[in-house]
Amino acid sequence: MHPAMLVLYCLVLLVFLFCAVAVWNSAKTPAQSVIFGVTIPPSEQKTSEVKAVTSRFPKLCLKWGIIFLLTFLPAPVLLEIIPDRIALSSAYFMVWAIVISMYCINRPFRLVRCALLEIKRKNGWYFGALHETAVDTKASLLKNRSALPAWLFLPAAALPAILFFTEHGPFETGVVISACLNMALTALFYVCYRAAKNLRARVWSEDSRINLAINCERQRVWSQFWMITAYWNSISCVAAWTLLNLPERGAYGVAAVSILTGFAELVLITVTDTAFRRFRKKLLSADKTPVVADDDDYWKDSWFAGLVYCNPNDTSTMVEKRVGTGTTMNIATKKGRLLCFGGMAAAAVLVVGLSGFLMLSDFSVPTMQIDSASRTVSIDVAFYGTKFDEASVKSVTLADSIPKSSRTNGSDDGYTAVGHFTVDGFGPSLLYVHENHPPYLVIRLADKTIFYNGKTGQQTEAVFQKLKAASGK
Repeated sequence: MHPAMLVLYCLVLLVFLFCAVAVWNSAKTPAQSVIFGVTIPPSEQKTSEVKAVTSRFPKLCLKWGIIFLLTFLPAPVLLEIIPDRIALSSAYFMVWAIVISMYCINRPFRLVRCALLEIKRKNGWYFGALHETAVDTKASLLKNRSALPAWLFLPAAALPAILFFTEHGPFETGVVISACLNMALTALFYVCYRAAKNLRARVWSEDSRINLAINCERQRVWSQFWMITAYWNSISCVAAWTLLNLPERGAYGVAAVSILTGFAELVLITVTDTAFRRFRKKLLSADKTPVVADDDDYWKDSWFAGLVYCNPNDTSTMVEKRVGTGTTMNIATKKGRLLCFGGMAAAAVLVVGLSGFLMLSDFSVPTMQIDSASRTVSIDVAFYGTKFDEASVKSVTLADSIPKSSRTNGSDDGYTAVGHFTVDGFGPSLLYVHENHPPYLVIRLADKTIFYNGKTGQQTEAVFQKLKAASGK
């Protein structure tokens, strides 16, 4: 079993449970005559027909919550029954997190929303300014006053440059990749920041002062959100790289930082959205001239996002979510489609790529080949194979254990260790070992030491005798 992996799975499960509760609570809470994502007059929300549908929601949440938990179970079960093949568990877990969990979380809301839409259409409950697209001119002109300056993103993008001054140096591949990925993410957050600045100034009331105040506050809080997110991501990047290079399970530390970073983002987005909604509610509660926009037809059902906005008459890339917290894309715009479908494509590539990498790492067994014709020795394994001349072998011995080691570029799942390590007393080394299956072949070369063994002692002994004879050591 992998206790650390199990803890990481449970942390992700808790994060998604938090999201589920937030989405379900937001869906059932009326906001400006909108309930379960459907605009229904307040006087009609208490009719028996509507209540019959909305009363089903708790039972639906319970049903799909149980399905949500049951579909999670194969991930830890696979860790238990196939502990030396974590790729299977990890691949299933990623599919669960990106596809299955999203479907389960959104399913109760979607079922109730479809039923309410049918009731609304049957009764003709359209009201207010149908498909409202008007913009309060004064609010539109003045709302930029609250935006944070864009140059503040520069320090966030440059923060991972700290990694260049660590012991690994600026020419370490991992450092360059980490810094570039962070800059790419910062650029993405900047695009979201620009979209938040350009959110269409909505009309909430016939009172221009109320419109101005709400639109300015909305821009202020969401521009701050994306700015804080950029800095938090950069700090997490530095922390993750530092943990990755610590001895003993640094990869688990990286995974923990990633999960905690995601959880912190969920908390931040919830706090930001709650603060804005409270501010808006406070101003509108005393308003005598509210404006209600019935734009249900622009919100489309989605198994992945619950609701997506598609309004060709609105040029805004980002709009405030109807259900849940934060903002969402307007997929009727080119930028909105790029962000939406580009994000889904990136998630698919990530799952397929990581799953493929893990599968190759798990199912690729190190094998040693001794070529008497070319007098070379090669160890074949995915990503970390090596080759050396028989003449370069200084000594070949058998050891019952391997001294304490720290991974520098490789994999170690507690069952198999493959790749580059630093071993106490030996320095830079290459490991191709099945852990806890002694003895281990110790091959000393001029610049490094190689540790190798088979799955059984007999296999290791056979390779030892063959290599000793070939190298004359």
